[in-house]
Amino acid sequence: MAYEEHMRQEIVVSPDYIRAEMVGRRTADETKEFVTTLLEALRNSDVRKVLVSVKSSTALFTVEKWDLPRALDEMSKMGGLRVALVSDSQDLEMAHKYVTILAFQRGLTFKVFRAEQDATAWLLE
Repeated sequence: MAYEEHMRQEIVVSPDYIRAEMVGRRTADETKEFVTTLLEALRNSDVRKVLVSVKSSTALFTVEKWDLPRALDEMSKMGGLRVALVSDSQDLEMAHKYVTILAFQRGLTFKVFRAEQDATAWLLE
């Protein structure tokens, strides 16, 4: 798998959903930066559907290092939140499935996809 030299992120808030893309992530600090930016977008918007696309990135399973438990706790206070996680590799898909379990434990609705088209369809149902 080819990795970007530097992590790139883009978060776009539209009327239907927030699209958050992270490409070339290698470290927990980069992930924490991305999640912090996404939380800020959620706080500043009434949109409660999120598509998170992660590409050409290292799978990270040590969620405490990038503060995921705190982020999920904050998200659990946002009513009606629905998050689609899209990955471009099997390792990322496995990491995303782990995240969905932690989200489910907090009453959140997260689902893992391999195709962005499927994720978007699910968000807009």
